[in-house]
Amino acid sequence: SVMVNNCLNNSPFYTVDLKINPSRIQRILFVGFTFIVFNYLGALAYNDRLSESIFSLTGFGAVLLVVNNRISKFLIVKDRWKAVYPSFPFRIAVNQGGSYLTMKGYALRYFELNKLVGKQVVLLTVAPAIALKRKAQKHGYKFTGTINNILDLEDEVLGYVLHLVENHEHKELITEKRLLIVPKQYGQKTSFDYPIVSLHKIPDGFSLKTLSDFKKLPFIDWFVVSEQKEIDA
Repeated sequence: SVMVNNCLNNSPFYTVDLKINPSRIQRILFVGFTFIVFNYLGALAYNDRLSESIFSLTGFGAVLLVVNNRISKFLIVKDRWKAVYPSFPFRIAVNQGGSYLTMKGYALRYFELNKLVGKQVVLLTVAPAIALKRKAQKHGYKFTGTINNILDLEDEVLGYVLHLVENHEHKELITEKRLLIVPKQYGQKTSFDYPIVSLHKIPDGFSLKTLSDFKKLPFIDWFVVSEQKEIDA
């Protein structure tokens, strides 16, 4: 999965408009793997080794399900190169409810945010869920700025640095010129088609080169983010 991802990111055919749908890849791989499994089991059964084929189905099928899930998740960022080393396809995720195993990989929302790098964007608090559809913010916070660069954080998380416009709103809340955007990792389905992100303060003078865990930065709120022209249209 990492090697394929590296090839995509460093390919001469790279384009920022490339969008990979993990669900579609999983379906295609599932059909292919299913074909392989049934051919394998059929060969064993033909050679009077049916009991062995049934026993093999459990372990072989479990491995393919893990591979199918992991290899379908990519992070498309130009020239990004990640070191390849042996590792489990799972990691331990920790949240307020406790810790649990989760499959490694990247959320689909990363593709949407990568296209916004270098562009002016608008962030609206998630609370007014239909605010974007009405093209108006009834309550909550609104920030406007430009996404300038991407940070590679720990636990396979990307962060996006937002530079606020010079005369932004809510100066009573935000005195910093930079904020960190992090895509929501779980439960991303919403009633609208904009990425949900958490917004964090970056203290003035703070070196982003030393940042690995975004949770160490002060949390502001949950937001949806979109290119500004989509909001102002």
